Amino acid sequence: MTGGSQGIGAEICGVLADAGADIAAIALDQEGLDQVAETVRGHGRQCTTITADFTTIEGPRDAAAKALEALGTIDILVNCAGIAPIEPLLEI
Repeated sequence: MTGGSQGIGAEICGVLADAGADIAAIALDQEGLDQVAETVRGHGRQCTTITADFTTIEGPRDAAAKALEALGTIDILVNCAGIAPIEPLLEI
């Protein structure tokens, strides 16, 4: 789960854990990832947290390798990383 440390990504982690999924939560924000891991573990599921910078070529590659190492397989991939700059329309 990229973008798994806050907002929609964090909520999806909780919903998938509630449905029985183990989670590899990936983001830049370790504090947010720690909170998500606590939520996932509260559902009785495993949660691996991975910090990665997806603005580099190595970031996604390293994150995928770490997720596979921790979980063994990946059955569902959710790409939710992104930004939402709040700017006046005429300045974007």
